[in-house]
Amino acid sequence: MIRIFIALIILGLSSINNANSQGFSTPRNPSIVFYQVGLGAGTFFSAPRPTIEFENIVNQKAPVLTLGLGKRYGDHVSIRSNLSIQQFAAKEFIGNQDGNDVLDPMFNGYNFALDITPTFNVMPSYNLKKRFPVDLNLGLGLGYLLTNRTEKLYFNGKYYEINLTERSPYIPLRASLSFKLGLLNDISIEGAFFNTWLDNKRPLTKLSRNSDHFAQLNVMFRRHVF
Repeated sequence: MIRIFIALIILGLSSINNANSQGFSTPRNPSIVFYQVGLGAGTFFSAPRPTIEFENIVNQKAPVLTLGLGKRYGDHVSIRSNLSIQQFAAKEFIGNQDGNDVLDPMFNGYNFALDITPTFNVMPSYNLKKRFPVDLNLGLGLGYLLTNRTEKLYFNGKYYEINLTERSPYIPLRASLSFKLGLLNDISIEGAFFNTWLDNKRPLTKLSRNSDHFAQLNVMFRRHVF
């Protein structure tokens, strides 16, 4: 899986570098290079922990920063490389001395994710001048992420903190609604879901709804470069 991901990165970057030597103004070559920056919020869907019930976890919303570089191929297809940094945290309900359930911090951390995502845009866009004012984009890719978190465990009346670093491939699913801002700029609202295998008890061939996944909602600014 890691070798496939590295090969995809090399292929995507070589395609983007070759774009600088091509004439993008001619109708026969509609390829366009672009970069984008996004800010938003995300959350973490936790796998069950060994000491508590899954329903007791409350996942928090936290900031996300996304950077992207891509290239368009024809009317409907582009390939993007995406780097995102996402903070995540969760709290759990525990009983206090009065017998009441209170929310207590459980873990917090960051993920660093890099992926290559082919993207399909619904409205045809042969060149920048003729692209539609509004477009819908859908993407499915392959990536690799690293997470670092501090997790707090409650056992026999005491708290224990452990630091964990984990790595996993992931499948990013992206959907966005983009709006044209002049000739070279777009702004979009993008939702993303990262299907990961951070849960080491889950085989790669099996999908699981509660298995350490991430979700994001970002506002993206895109700039096209000839």
